This record gives sequence, structure tokens and C-alpha cells, in this order.
Amino acid sequence: MKFGYLNCFYHIRIRGVSFVAGVLMTTVMSFDLFAGSVVSKTDYSSIATANSSKADDQAHDKPRIVGEGLAPSDLCKGLIAMGNKYENANELARAMDCYKAAAAIDAERARGEIVALEMKIKDDAERKKQDDVIQALKRGAAQGNAADAYKLGKIYFANGEIDKAIQMWALASEKKHPKAPYRLAILYEKGEFVKVDLALAEKFYRIGAANGHAECAYITAKLLEMDASNSPDPKKTLDEAFKLKVEAANRGHAVASAEVGYAYSSQGEHLKAKQYFERAQKNASPNSTMTVSLHNIMAYNIGAEDVKMSAQ
Repeated sequence: MKFGYLNCFYHIRIRGVSFVAGVLMTTVMSFDLFAGSVVSKTDYSSIATANSSKADDQAHDKPRIVGEGLAPSDLCKGLIAMGNKYENANELARAMDCYKAAAAIDAERARGEIVALEMKIKDDAERKKQDDVIQALKRGAAQGNAADAYKLGKIYFANGEIDKAIQMWALASEKKHPKAPYRLAILYEKGEFVKVDLALAEKFYRIGAANGHAECAYITAKLLEMDASNSPDPKKTLDEAFKLKVEAANRGHAVASAEVGYAYSSQGEHLKAKQYFERAQKNASPNSTMTVSLHNIMAYNIGAEDVKMSAQ
């Protein structure tokens, strides 16, 4: 095995700007007797750059290398190796300078390094941006901001930090956020990332209803209807359920609107029924079976005379 040391200075012109690159390298030559080849392993320990004169800039039309003692391919390897060292040290701007200098010698060889570093720079910027957002949300959540706690919970959930997400959504629920309890109720009802707990699911549906979430209000109403026969005062329970349905309908819940419309229709309150049927039609999904025409809904549930009277 043979060790050699060499100091070389090269004059490189890159994109109309001249640089002097000093390369201190250590070359290790090892012989592979079986392959019959010589493998070169080079450790380039430093590269320094300095601008040359403007007059010299104008003296050359194309990138070129002037110097003796080191092949362009070795110089390209040295620039890439030094770029790797800068990149590992997180000095990304210097790493990019090295890769671009290498690209002026061998664009094909340096292209991968440049593309990879550009992606890393972009990812680092996005990561820093998210870190800044998370820190701001943490400060807001610590001060009792429900919206910040909810958003932070969504980030934790997306990152797979389920316990932290639940903690933030529970905090947001306490601070009257409408969506946070709904997210928790769904988790416990379906057993997503947590053990199924229907009692907790019902608890958070009720909290969501109290916080103004339409779907939570509707689901709570349906639960009350199911339990009415077992309650001490069934009528009171059903009245509470209907009240929640009205609240859900008034917040744009299409199914709740339709059911309230049916209820008013059966009670002979046709004008109110018409209003809620219209609301149901307005808020129904385009692909929903509820998108049948208002005339057909009302004619079927109220009757032609009632429709005529309600329209007056």
C-alpha cells in the first residue's frame, strides 16, 4: 500500500466567475490482485475559493481548468467529497458551492448531488416551518386557546403521536371547541388507535353537542331516542332529543333537517315542515338520496292540499 500527499492549485472558471481552488489531498492506492485493477481512495480535506479579477473573467468564454498535477476527474471527485463533508456538517450553502463547482467540470457526475441537496434544503425549510408552527401552537394551547390546541392535536395525530393528539383534543373540548370532541368520540367509538370505549364516545358526543357541533348533536339525539324507553321520563328524553335535532338542523345537518320536517309534518305544522324540508334539500350531498325534489318530498309526506297551503 502506498501513501502520497500533494498540494495543487487549480484555476477554475465557472459561469463567468473565476475561482482559485486549493486542494489538499491524501491518496491511498490499493491493489486488487484478483481484479487486476488499481482502486483510488482519496480524502480531500479542504477547498478554499477566492474571486479573481474582472478582467480575467472577460478573458474566457467557456468554463475551463488550467493547471498541472491533478486530472479534472480527480478535482471533480474532490469537490464532491468536500461538498459531502460540508453537507454532513450541515453547512449546506458551502456544500452547494462545491457541487456546483464540480458540475462545471462534470455536470453528469455532480447532478445527483445537487438535486439531492436541493431536496434536503427544501425539506429542512419545511421542517423548520412546521417546527415554528408547532411551537406557536404549543404556546397558544398553554394559554388556553382552543383552536391552537385542536390544530396541534391534528399535527400530532398526523405524525402518529396519538396520546398527545388525544391530550390536545381533550383540552380543546374543555375550552368549547366544537370539532375536538367529535374527533375523540369517533376514535373511541370505532377503536381507532385506542380501545373501543362507547361510554367515552357518548360522553364526547354530548360535549360536542354542547359545544355546537351539528353531527354530535344529531348523534346524541339518536342515542337519547334509543334510550328513551329506559329513562325515568321517556317524554322528557324524547323532547330533549327533538330539541337537539332542531339544533343540528339549524346548523346545517341535512338528515336532522329532514327528520325535523317529518316530525312537524306529522303534527300538522306544514309551514315549519316545508322550511325544514327545504333546508334538508339545500344541505344534502349531491350524491345523497335526499336530493329528490322538494315537491315530491312534501307531496309524499304532507299531501297536495297541505303543500298548496304551506306554499301560501
